[in-house]
Amino acid sequence: MVYYSSSNEYILNLIITFSSMTSSENIKISEVKSFIANKDDIFFIPIYGEEELSAEWESFLKKYAKNKCNIGKKTYFYLYGIYDLEIDKDATIVRQINNILKFLSVQIKIFPLKIMLGYTAIDSLIYYYNHSNYSHTDNNLVDNIIFLSKQELMINDLKTVDFTAKLNGYSSVIDKLKLKNKIKFLTQTLSSLKCENIILNRVKNINMDKVLKKSTNKKVLKLQLKSNRLKKSKSLSGFLSLEVLNLTANAFEMINIDYLSTKIKSLNLSKNNIKKVKIKKIRLKMKKLILFNNKITNMSFLSKLTNIEYLNIGLNPIEKFPDAIFKLTKIKHLNISFLNINTIPIEILNLKQLISIDITGSRILNNNNILVQLNKKGVKIIS
Repeated sequence: MVYYSSSNEYILNLIITFSSMTSSENIKISEVKSFIANKDDIFFIPIYGEEELSAEWESFLKKYAKNKCNIGKKTYFYLYGIYDLEIDKDATIVRQINNILKFLSVQIKIFPLKIMLGYTAIDSLIYYYNHSNYSHTDNNLVDNIIFLSKQELMINDLKTVDFTAKLNGYSSVIDKLKLKNKIKFLTQTLSSLKCENIILNRVKNINMDKVLKKSTNKKVLKLQLKSNRLKKSKSLSGFLSLEVLNLTANAFEMINIDYLSTKIKSLNLSKNNIKKVKIKKIRLKMKKLILFNNKITNMSFLSKLTNIEYLNIGLNPIEKFPDAIFKLTKIKHLNISFLNINTIPIEILNLKQLISIDITGSRILNNNNILVQLNKKGVKIIS
């Protein structure tokens, strides 16, 4: 049985073709009234936010997991979305699937690439279904979790403090704490921690901008704040020693880098709604910048980041190769995947340190002359 939800025409046609070629029935999950004792089931699932299940799919899979006729089945998952091409084994959606279905003892097979318009061949989906061998998806929980239960915080001297719930490996332990004032608790906790690394992802029903604005910490070097609905970069100005900052899948529309720690070497702003990046002061310490999947059209700010070695500007509404990239003379890895540009200017040959360039999903393949010259210089072309 092929299960799917509402989707675009491309995905629906692909599902119909897949069902026909595998002699499977297909049904929308909103119309499922009971489950059938098949030997296997196939799921076509869209990806949202920080690569997580939608509420509809989470509810459906929980119902699926409660039905005894699904015990021991082979389950195949095909995920589709507009993010990175490869499936991250540690992504929230992979953890959710494993956690929800673990009591069924099912064989979970997740197609290693996301389905994308004009990129995914139906033959590859069929081949995977017919030939994939059983192997458990690696769902090891984060080693550095310091919570033994959802309610108890352990005081310790570990380098990493991870607020991820050990119970399932993806939700936040903060959501389960029975406190009258969670904002006050979080503010005090973030300000008092002396560890090097804090992981605080997917906290629900709390204004994280308000929490961070009231927090000050000079000890933390790495801070991960994925999927917290953050909107204001100024909220992070109290974290003065940060070297690594991950703000993936939040709600930023504008980022002012001048509000962030002057020591930042790596900044991940992927999967937001950023339209504008502000920066006045030159940032010589910034080595890595990820802006994948935003709405940025003007990349002139890159000229302030002359020491960048890794840059990802893929999946932004850019129609011309940004000239500011030519000022990044130390750049080693460049990702311009899924950009609506046709050509790469010849000036890219002047970037002497360039090791690789990712042009996945773009139309630059037609620009063979530049690519050939880059290849002769030893630059790896990823497509």
